[in-house]
Amino acid sequence: MVIVPISVNRQGNDAGIQYRTGIYYTDDSQLPEIEKVFSSEEEKAGRKLAVELESIRNIFSGGGTPEIPGEKSQRLLSYS
Repeated sequence: MVIVPISVNRQGNDAGIQYRTGIYYTDDSQLPEIEKVFSSEEEKAGRKLAVELESIRNIFSGGGTPEIPGEKSQRLLSYS
């Protein structure tokens, strides 16, 4: 599936804030290269991209390090 980066909160026929598109970086040193590519893609599209560009952050209120998606599933499968 191809995501259309100028569509706001939409992927294909699905719509809602859970379908927003984003680029998240882990280190500020990554930002210049990301911004360069981002700017190039906006130029190609001829308009602003509807893509979040932010530093990744811990969204869990309990603090700590969030698990990598699928990591828990892998551990559960190993018990089967």
